[in-house]
Amino acid sequence: MIPVLLKLVCNHSEGLVDESLALLAMVAAHHEAAEAMGNAGAVPCLMDIIKDGSQHPRNKENAVVTLQAICPNDRSHFKKMRGDRNGCINALIDLSESGTSRAKRKASAILDRMMKQEHMSTI
Repeated sequence: MIPVLLKLVCNHSEGLVDESLALLAMVAAHHEAAEAMGNAGAVPCLMDIIKDGSQHPRNKENAVVTLQAICPNDRSHFKKMRGDRNGCINALIDLSESGTSRAKRKASAILDRMMKQEHMSTI
């Protein structure tokens, strides 16, 4: 199920992105599902949704909810986001300031974890 939903989201399938993101956000609450999403390459796809200015705020919210569930399972995802030259950090900052209330909380939590991980790697 996860690969199919990710394909619909990543390919911006007409009319199915909203529903697919909502399902991914719900399923991501389960550790095994979040891990499977990370292994399936969901992080770049979710970041594209967050960075896309034309996306509905609810889609960005569901993308960041899913992203927050995936990243703690494998810290390499944080490295990918930090290494994103196309504005991943800026998109998360924007979302933490101007997203829905839930998106603000989740984006802030991701940014906090990224900062803590970076701090720990310099010690």
